[in-house]
Amino acid sequence: MLLDRPLETITETDLEALIANGEAEQQTIDYKKALVFSGGDPPRNEFRKDIISFANASGGHLVIGMDEDRGFPTDLCGQDIPDPDAFKLQIESVLQTKIAPRVPGVGIRMIHLASGRYAVVIRIPRSFNKPHQMTIGTDDFQFWARNSAGKYRLSVEELRSVILQSETVAERIRQFRMDRIGSVLSETTPVSLAQGPTIIIHVVPLSAFDPQLRLDMASIERLSVSGDPMLSRLITDRGRFSTTSRYNLDGYLTYHRTTNSSISEGYCQIYRSGIFEFIDASLMSLTNGGWSYLVESALIAAVERCFNLLEKLEVPAPAALMMTLLRAENLQIERSPYGLFSSYTKFGQSNLLIPEVIVDDYKTPAHTALHAIFDMVWNAGDQPSCENYDANGMHRQFKPS
Repeated sequence: MLLDRPLETITETDLEALIANGEAEQQTIDYKKALVFSGGDPPRNEFRKDIISFANASGGHLVIGMDEDRGFPTDLCGQDIPDPDAFKLQIESVLQTKIAPRVPGVGIRMIHLASGRYAVVIRIPRSFNKPHQMTIGTDDFQFWARNSAGKYRLSVEELRSVILQSETVAERIRQFRMDRIGSVLSETTPVSLAQGPTIIIHVVPLSAFDPQLRLDMASIERLSVSGDPMLSRLITDRGRFSTTSRYNLDGYLTYHRTTNSSISEGYCQIYRSGIFEFIDASLMSLTNGGWSYLVESALIAAVERCFNLLEKLEVPAPAALMMTLLRAENLQIERSPYGLFSSYTKFGQSNLLIPEVIVDDYKTPAHTALHAIFDMVWNAGDQPSCENYDANGMHRQFKPS
């Protein structure tokens, strides 16, 4: 399909080619002569229907500023848009309301035409957090999808099928997590890990179980060879480790080892499906046997690098973010970076499986995504919440000199 390329590279020439090639409206493309939000809720609701119909089906493109006849594009007429930035913000604002859950990853491309008018290409990814509904009034909840004839309202039977698919994805994510924890405990990981308190971070895109979506491993290696800092550091290095990267059966592996040792201090496994697995078996030893905001700061930095890389690799959101602590029974919450002052109750539990949180957008700040997870770690230490966040939800990250 002509528009299946990076959104920022689509030009007026590409849109003219839709006309020349007779690219008719279908399940994954729709044309509109103009997008006008004046007139209250009706035009906004019609636009919301278009968006969720794509998201609840196979995704696709909405091309604004294209005239059509019986579904075939006839004229790239464009639309008068005095302030393109304000118009884009208006589109984003409409999509933030009356749609639940929010459709993640919607892209908007404003194209300035030779005529002086604008065409708008809106890319809606296939959602892996469906079904999405829109609300009209106070009690009319509508679910829409698309086929080759256009958008249609889901029946009760179709809606039940979509919900069952979503439940299956959730169960597969949890099963994947348990399998990976089992591998660590049974010492069948890609590299031999140091024994002791171990942190596992899993970032699992909901798209990971779609066999049609697979990462290009060569692109990851190019990032690694270019010295991309997202791959050169995992959770922590502090100058003590040598880093090795290589392909393996599951995808691409980066791991740390101390000098002249066959034991790894941690690794990052990037799966072909887009799943990231961070394991660190040394970070907890940097404090006095405790969980401190030094630990939290390092985890925030690691998750931030992961989100940036997922966005760079164009892996669809949302994703499940999960953290597991193994061999943690003697750990405790430390109120200072290095455990020099007061501590809280020991966890007293060997393995802590923190419930997952869903991240709708990789632009979400990592400290925000991890807030609920850190709160639950502090709960395990008999505290009501993580004390390292201020009243505005900002983390007081420790930055060693």
